[in-house]
Amino acid sequence: MKTLSCLKNPKTYLSTLCLFVLLPPLVFAESFFETHSDGWFWYQDSPFDTKTPSNPTKKSPDDMSNPTQAMYEFRQKVEDSLNLAILSPTSENLRNYAAQYFEVIRRGQRFTDAYKVMALNHPQYDYSLKFPTNHLVQHLHIAEQLKITENKIHQFSKSHGFFFFLASRCPYCHAFSPVVKQFTEKYNISVVPITLDGGVLPEFPNAIPDNGSAKALNVYSLPSLYAVNPHTKQIIPIANGALSLSELEENILKILEVQNE
Repeated sequence: MKTLSCLKNPKTYLSTLCLFVLLPPLVFAESFFETHSDGWFWYQDSPFDTKTPSNPTKKSPDDMSNPTQAMYEFRQKVEDSLNLAILSPTSENLRNYAAQYFEVIRRGQRFTDAYKVMALNHPQYDYSLKFPTNHLVQHLHIAEQLKITENKIHQFSKSHGFFFFLASRCPYCHAFSPVVKQFTEKYNISVVPITLDGGVLPEFPNAIPDNGSAKALNVYSLPSLYAVNPHTKQIIPIANGALSLSELEENILKILEVQNE
């Protein structure tokens, strides 16, 4: 029914309630008493329903049959109390908002405590075991992850080499070239520098002229770095533009993760 649907929307319900409070003296008095010959004076049925309306069963505050709706109503209650306290900061309204605010904190703390207890019983859901946040062990985790990263890239380097596309007039190539040099020396990866303008860079004075490889690989920007597996003939883009050493490592790890899925 329309009346029940209004109850589901607090704003609509309040608006409707205000209308019913304000309208009887203005509308019902004119519509009925001005035509009283058709009304109570002639023993006809009252225009008002004299039967006690049946109140819809109110849900218990602990009713979790619709948790999304319950959460919405809870948030709405807190927001209403805040808005009322701002618009009319009486002592009563402020106390009401404070009570609602502390209830939010209480429920949030209860959730946090319950989750910690759950994680103790089910450690597979304990985020801190995979990503420690405790400063006493965080540095150990970082060192361990770095070691794992380096081991994976060392394995990658055994089956791959690099094509490094560059140009002597490219400032970004000059910035990226030392990083490529450091990376290839750290992981013992062979690299073939390919120049698109015939010039060379200090770190790669033996760069060879491009023979069409850039066009075949659709090299879009400079500098560009590609990993090449000579056994499978697979060519994988590693970097488009200048990156840091750690970004190169991260890119290779992501590629390995996708390949192993």
